[in-house]
Amino acid sequence: MEAAWKAFVVRLDPTLETSTAGKFRHVRACDFGKVQQQVLLHISKLEQESGNRMCVMSDILDRLHPAARQQVEAMMPAVSADVESAAEAYAAIQKWLMANRFWIFTDLPKSWCIVHQQECLLFPEQPGPCCKRQKMQEPSGIHINFAGNTCKGWSSVGSNRRFGDKSELVHAVWLSERARRGERGGEHLFISECTVRYPCEEKLSKPLEGAHEVLHITAGPDMLGWPVRRPRNLSCGLSKANMAWLGPTGAALQADFEAFFRRSLASTGDIFLVSPEAEVLAEQQRLGEQRGYKVTDIIYGVNSSLHTPGQILRHADYEKKRLLQNRSSSTFFADLDQNCNAGTSSAGVLIPTQLSHGSLFAWSAKRQMTMQEVWLSHGFNLLPQSTGNSMECRISSCLGRLTPKQQQELVGNGWHMGVLACWSMYVFAHSIKINRTMSLMPERSLLKKGGSQFYSGCSGSFDDDKESSGAERPTVQAQSE
Repeated sequence: MEAAWKAFVVRLDPTLETSTAGKFRHVRACDFGKVQQQVLLHISKLEQESGNRMCVMSDILDRLHPAARQQVEAMMPAVSADVESAAEAYAAIQKWLMANRFWIFTDLPKSWCIVHQQECLLFPEQPGPCCKRQKMQEPSGIHINFAGNTCKGWSSVGSNRRFGDKSELVHAVWLSERARRGERGGEHLFISECTVRYPCEEKLSKPLEGAHEVLHITAGPDMLGWPVRRPRNLSCGLSKANMAWLGPTGAALQADFEAFFRRSLASTGDIFLVSPEAEVLAEQQRLGEQRGYKVTDIIYGVNSSLHTPGQILRHADYEKKRLLQNRSSSTFFADLDQNCNAGTSSAGVLIPTQLSHGSLFAWSAKRQMTMQEVWLSHGFNLLPQSTGNSMECRISSCLGRLTPKQQQELVGNGWHMGVLACWSMYVFAHSIKINRTMSLMPERSLLKKGGSQFYSGCSGSFDDDKESSGAERPTVQAQSE
């Protein structure tokens, strides 16, 4: 993210040195999933090697005051509750958390850190056990919370329980904490993502209208020129206590974002089929071993040595669909674990929307895509030699140690890197940090020449400290959940 940020700043103003473009640091992360924790621990180790500290928390409920957690557990719906009753219970929990957030989330919040094996502070300026602050102070730079909100209750392949899904509890804790941290000045903005069926107005805008300015759009990699299907609702929330939005709002926001980043598709999913033959053979040997066969040479097409009877039948159904769509083209992709024309099946010349399980077959290559190719289609370069891009994904070694099933789980639940980068850059470029202790209406000064500390033509300087100079390097500290 830091490399993307510096490239973005310099592109806006080539006269700027990359050394003044700011610094992006990952300081804390939280995830309950064991596979996700493995990756986060690896990232924490990389940060430590770079001289930074990064904490990894495992349960967002740990940050509640003990009395609050006990109260929330008592308000939980019964396991056998129907959707309507469960939705009422979760709505009551969210209302109670928001009403009591002033004491639920303390000024020195702590949570168990699996990196340091102790309780670490959640919102100090410096992460981890090294922090010795006695109170939460206005942090330098910008503190951002990145959140991939659980989509299970909203996805068409999830529980479809919507407001009655059990993930509503975690969402309620996350939401009320955003309101409190924004009010206290410990957090400046959040960026979140979820399925297109996630109702941003009901879930974010209305509950946070007093504390944040919430904005949201719908975007996917195919909108940005990537031959990949993965439409998502993208949102951000700027704390009204210390941030101001300088961009358009309402319906104009979507159009403005697209004016910056929309691109016409000039390629198909075939562009990602770059795995060396050795990688392809290794993948087929793994598949063959699962079915009790020994594969010694690459097999092209569907074959009982590699594919289940159900996958072979689905391939035949998809072949009929391909011929109806474009008989002259061999470019076609389909998930052989999904029935044709059912569920979220989106077979075609683009890479289909990825689930947390799947078997992606490429017609032109007559084989299943490797996981390295799937990662590449989502913006993670695990094949630098094949792509000609020497900037290899920093977590490639960690991902390579995971099983294909574990990797598919991460892809299905993860963000598309290209989409995340574009939305983040757009938000950064239209936001500014303000100091309400200096004026009742600091937004008015933004209309005056020299009223902000933005770099010329970009949003490089986030620091609103009067003593800082325009050349000071802002620090962007990120917390992901």
